[in-house]
Amino acid sequence: MLWHNIIILLKKFKILFLLTVRVDSRERIFGSIYM
Repeated sequence: MLWHNIIILLKKFKILFLLTVRVDSRERIFGSIYM
């Protein structure tokens, strides 16, 4: 049960990490266009 919870947490962090990386890359692309 404990391992199951840890795996769920890792998946959530992975999704959050992927989302933040995507947003960061978008901001860099838009920033380079507007600059």
